Amino acid sequence: MIRTQRPCPTCDRSLAEHIHSLRLRTPVGHPLDDGYDVVSCTSCGTGFADVDPAQRYYDTYYANQAKYAGEASPRAMTNGAAEPPWKAARLNEAASVVSSMLEDERSRVLDIGCANGALLGALRGLGFLDLRGIDPSADSAAIARSHHRVQVDVGTFSNLPPDLGTFDCVCATGVLEHVLDIEEAMTTVIGLLRPGGIVYVDVPDASRYLKPYIAPFEDFSTEHVNHFSPLTLSMLGDRFGLATLRCERFITELAPGVPCAAIRLVWQQRSDDRGDAADALIRDEELVASLQGFTRRSRMEFVEIERRLDAELADQEEFAIWGIGEYTFKLLATDPLISRTAVALVDGNPARWGMSVGGVRVGSPQELVTLGAGIPLIIGSRLSATSIRTAIDELGFANQVLSV
Repeated sequence: MIRTQRPCPTCDRSLAEHIHSLRLRTPVGHPLDDGYDVVSCTSCGTGFADVDPAQRYYDTYYANQAKYAGEASPRAMTNGAAEPPWKAARLNEAASVVSSMLEDERSRVLDIGCANGALLGALRGLGFLDLRGIDPSADSAAIARSHHRVQVDVGTFSNLPPDLGTFDCVCATGVLEHVLDIEEAMTTVIGLLRPGGIVYVDVPDASRYLKPYIAPFEDFSTEHVNHFSPLTLSMLGDRFGLATLRCERFITELAPGVPCAAIRLVWQQRSDDRGDAADALIRDEELVASLQGFTRRSRMEFVEIERRLDAELADQEEFAIWGIGEYTFKLLATDPLISRTAVALVDGNPARWGMSVGGVRVGSPQELVTLGAGIPLIIGSRLSATSIRTAIDELGFANQVLSV
């Protein structure tokens, strides 16, 4: 048992069980530096990153990286869509759930962390007109306004527009797993609700990280700092005076053809303001077992990954990587790559260009044309490996290509 640097996001306690020490090589300036410990709360079981950087760093990170805006392809945007079909399908389902929980289309709905606005667009398609969105990225906000004809402002939980008012429903899809300061986020959401208002959230289901299993340490990352289950989400709501009206597990896609487990939940304000959360705490042993099992399987797979890298790079002192995301941050921290020199890091998403990792600037794939003929290229993504391989072939790149 250890005393944590930050309190549990669910129950606010500060005692936890160590789960895993995650090794990373992060971009220059990232507060997580070379990694952090993943822990599980001894009171409720919630998994979380035991780190203490200020929430304002992440607010700036999501504002500047504009990941989702960078992923919106020009072709899709020309056709009126700012999200790929697999992501739009999930948000269309979310819109159906929200619609079913509201009395009529005159209800006011706010989506915090709305990215490119697909949920708001789906709600507009269902007849809702009084819609607002908030996102830290100015690029994403602009895409949402342009493609979904909704009012979207740039902001965060700690920096909201002064004229928002209150809402019948506040949505946070794929948000709470990213938030270090849950206390601030939940307090802000409650302050935005009209009496009897509802909150719609969805997050990855950490109690099913093995069902289905995606990739080693997929959800232990620089971005996902909280690991919830249906039970712990319900307890989180209870702590803030929110009753769980609906909670269900579902399977969605994290990338085309890559299934992942998630939770969607609807809270409603209770008249008694706050529940007796201290008495209601139950340690979710299913969640704890999932975090432990996921860690064991991931560790075993990373042992094999390091063995393959050692074998494939046996005669090489330099390498390049295509794909600069969470998987690459973990690969760069392995012994085979620490002992060698990265001479090129490239990514197809312009939001990544200009980042510096290990002293190497991230650039466009076109920069590979100047790479020496004998330098191997590592595909630094599990989720996008097929599309990266296709792009490599289209580029006519003749060097050795490694996929681990």
